[in-house]
Amino acid sequence: MHLFSRKGTSSGGMRFVVIRDDSDVNVHQWSFSQGTVIAISLLSIILFASILFFTTEFLTQFLYQAKLREVREKNQSLVAVLTDLQTNLDLMQKDMAELEDKDKALRTYANLPLIDQDIRRVGVGGSAMNRTSNLETLVPDIDAKISDIEMNISELRRKVRLEKESYTAIYNTIKDNSQRLSSIPSIRPLEGGYLNTGLGYRNDPFSGEMRFHHGLDISSNKGMPVYA
Repeated sequence: MHLFSRKGTSSGGMRFVVIRDDSDVNVHQWSFSQGTVIAISLLSIILFASILFFTTEFLTQFLYQAKLREVREKNQSLVAVLTDLQTNLDLMQKDMAELEDKDKALRTYANLPLIDQDIRRVGVGGSAMNRTSNLETLVPDIDAKISDIEMNISELRRKVRLEKESYTAIYNTIKDNSQRLSSIPSIRPLEGGYLNTGLGYRNDPFSGEMRFHHGLDISSNKGMPVYA
């Protein structure tokens, strides 16, 4: 079969397309005007461009979705890390609450005023930071998780700083009072008797000057055993 075309010379610019087989038995001929040829060519170009466009769009979407799934799968490990971090922060908050209870006991022992609850609550709370990122699309609620962790870390850091200052004050107070505490007997030094004078300033019986008396004077009968 052979396909050939030729341009007519007496048909007003007509173009002929002839199809015949090798035996020359079946011969088909079509004639097209120049405008028709141009129109068919344009339609062919448009059809080819459309097929190319939709094919490219399909491949782009397919590759994008595949990449998106891969990123989401990888970010699941990030969510696990954040969850584990939040769990550890919760445990640290519990430990901090126990330290605060011990702080109250030590302050009572050192005769220091307790830290007011309003002071302990300073800086607690507030609004989460308003941020927008591409992670929100990849992993839902991840921005909220990160903001919560940041707030918890900030609160814990402030509590640690407050407790550090409190324990320093307790240590200094106990250190300053160590001499007074060491002079207080742990048991009653003798049976019976009565307290004559306690700690404080008084006239020295030997020099007559006002001096601080570091002890307790207990009066008792002669011959009473002294235990401490």
